[in-house]
Amino acid sequence: MHGLQRFMAATVVICFVLTAFLHVDAQILPVEISYDDGSAEEFLNLGRIRGCYYMVYFTVDQPEGKLLSVKVYLDSAEEFDIVLWSSEYVETFRYSMYTGMHFKPESSGWCEVNLQSYGLEAPTPGFYILIKPLKKTPSGYRPMVGLDTSSQPSGRSYIYFCGNKSYAPVNGNIMIRAVVGYQRGYTPPTPPPANATAHDIYGFILNKSIYSTIVYGSIYDYSSVILLDSALKAEGNLQVYIIPDDRPLITVGGPIAVPGIAELNAKVNVDFTVREEAVILRALGSEWTYKREYWGWRDYAVIYFTEYGGGYILSIQGCTRYGTKAASLMVALSGSSFKGVYIAVIEWRDLNFDGQVQLSECLIVTSG
Repeated sequence: MHGLQRFMAATVVICFVLTAFLHVDAQILPVEISYDDGSAEEFLNLGRIRGCYYMVYFTVDQPEGKLLSVKVYLDSAEEFDIVLWSSEYVETFRYSMYTGMHFKPESSGWCEVNLQSYGLEAPTPGFYILIKPLKKTPSGYRPMVGLDTSSQPSGRSYIYFCGNKSYAPVNGNIMIRAVVGYQRGYTPPTPPPANATAHDIYGFILNKSIYSTIVYGSIYDYSSVILLDSALKAEGNLQVYIIPDDRPLITVGGPIAVPGIAELNAKVNVDFTVREEAVILRALGSEWTYKREYWGWRDYAVIYFTEYGGGYILSIQGCTRYGTKAASLMVALSGSSFKGVYIAVIEWRDLNFDGQVQLSECLIVTSG
C-alpha cells in the first residue's frame, strides 16, 4: 500500500449472495449484503446498561429495493427487537423507517427474520439496522451478537446508546446482515474498464455513467453526500478509513473532517492552514482566507481530480461544511462546468441571506 491507502485501512467488501432460505416472488432477486466473514471470534457484550443497541450501517447503490429480511448471529435464543433507521434519522434523529419489531428466535447461531410483510423500502444511499437485546442477566443483556474480528473492520459497526442518542464505533464487524430484493434485471455496479485512462474515469463520473464510492468524515456533510449520491451514482459511507479497489473514490469534507487528506492535498499542491481565527486555502499559486465571522454566509472550497495509489480520486473540500456543500452542489448539478478542469476553487456567498447554499450563489474563482 502507498499514498492515501496507508491511512485508509481497507476495501469495503460487500458480499452479494443469493439467499437460499427466503421464499420470495420469482420476479424478485434477493441480494444479501454482508460486511462480516461469517465467523464470530467473540460475542459483543453490551453490559447491563439499559437502552444499548447493536448497530450496522448498510449502503445500497440501486433504488427501489425492498428489505426482505435481516440476518443476525446470536449466542442464545433470547428475544430481541429490530429497529430500522434511515441515514437521515441518524443525522437529525427526526425520522425512523420503522421501529417496534419484536422477535423470538428458535435457536442460537444465524437467525433470519422475514420482513416481507412490512413492505419496507431499502433507501439509497443507505440505512441502519439495530438489534436491541431484551433479557437482562447478571453478565449483561442477551442475546449477544457475534463479532467478526479476523477480517478488516468495515467502519460500519457501532454501539448505540439510547439515553443520550450517541453511538460509538466497534473494532470489528458486528454480524448483522440485510437481504434486499430487486426486480429481476438488476445487476450490481461494474468497475470501470481495465483500459480506461484518468481522463476517461473523470468523464465517466461527471457523465453519471460509472458508479463511485463516497467517503466522508462528518455527519454535517451528509446533505452534500445525498446530492452526490443522487446525481453521480455514488454510494456514501460515514467512514474515511476506506478505499475501494474497483470504483473511483469521492472524498467529501476538508482536513478537519477527513483525517489524512493532507497527504493527498500535498500531491496536487493544495493546502488548508487551520488557525483559531481563520482557515487559509492555498491552491493554484493563490490563497483564500475564510474568517470565523464568515460562518454561514461565505466560504471557499477546492475540487480536484487525481490519480493516486493505483486508483482515481475526486476530492471535494470546503473550509467549512458550507464550502463543501457549495462545491458538492456544483459537481452534482453543474458537472459540465468541470469537464477538462482538474482543479478548481469555489466561492460561496449567501446572497439572499437565507442560510442555505444555492447553485446561483456559487462561483468558480479559478481553475486549472
